[in-house]
Amino acid sequence: MQQIKYFSLSPTTETKEIGVWEQIDVVDYNRDTLLVKDLAYRSFPDSIPDFSGFKVKNGARYTDIMSSFLPTKSIGVFVSDKLKQLIESENLYAGRFYPALSVREDYWFLHIIDKATDIVDFKKSDFIDFSEDNRYVEIDEEDYECLPDFVEPKKIVLKHMVDIFRSPYNIEVLISERFKDVLEKHNITGTYIQEYDSCEFFTDN
Repeated sequence: MQQIKYFSLSPTTETKEIGVWEQIDVVDYNRDTLLVKDLAYRSFPDSIPDFSGFKVKNGARYTDIMSSFLPTKSIGVFVSDKLKQLIESENLYAGRFYPALSVREDYWFLHIIDKATDIVDFKKSDFIDFSEDNRYVEIDEEDYECLPDFVEPKKIVLKHMVDIFRSPYNIEVLISERFKDVLEKHNITGTYIQEYDSCEFFTDN
């Protein structure tokens, strides 16, 4: 079993780089149809989502990852065509891309879903119950969607390596060290990256 590092990826808040926070705002948002019905946590939509209600704020600068107001930020991020092509050319798994024409013709929305049952080996992973003096508890695939607030993962064993995914137990978007190195090598802008140390990650592969 090999231990691996993951890093949290989020849009930067540095106004010198992005101009204003958040760079993309929602000017016409219907909570019942957009991002609740069409963009879900654990499945991709059947049709192309409508992002016409999202507009770039005055004074915002274009970066490869754009900060935006979303009801649930962990669903995904707006990215440049440069980053999209880089992800595809490097064969980095990253969910699905949808055109975000209201932002700009060369921008996309990267939809990331939480499919923990596909990537987490629950039998080999460790979970701690903080309400029971940090006692280790068993969690299976059926439990992960309704994990109590006082139960957290201590060790997550992955069935296989993934380069970007939503953390199964919080809202963090996590990327592999390989993904981080690619972003840094190609000077991808608008990112804030830090090592994720809330739990340990391992893989059998």
